[in-house]
Amino acid sequence: MKSILIASAAAVALFAGASSAFAQRGPNPDANGDGKITLAEFQAARVARMIKADTDHDGRISKAEFVAMMQARMARFGGQGGGQGPDVNAMFAREDLNGDGYITPDEIEQSAARRFAAMDTDHKGWLSPDEMREGRGGGGGGR
Repeated sequence: MKSILIASAAAVALFAGASSAFAQRGPNPDANGDGKITLAEFQAARVARMIKADTDHDGRISKAEFVAMMQARMARFGGQGGGQGPDVNAMFAREDLNGDGYITPDEIEQSAARRFAAMDTDHKGWLSPDEMREGRGGGGGGR
């Protein structure tokens, strides 16, 4: 009985830590709470998280806004572990699909669809929380 209580307490602590990590990163991508993150949920969470960088509220993210968002994120999460920081210019270029100097919600959705496809390695059409955690380590699935 005592071991069950200890295991339960550990599970609650682990879940609380995971929930806290999601809260720090932005909206929970599993909007309906079914344990499966669909492409639509993944895209919506990514747009909601990134569009916060649109400080002039013109519906798009300029390079200056993107850089400010990345600097704030690196400060909040403690940088990149001692190495050189990420190449913000390359990151911006990957998101600015048409090269016009701005990232729009449509471009965020398109890049999220590519990222989702890369993370959904078994091609089932949804991501588990484990796949989300693994994907974050490989290039910002939860960005």
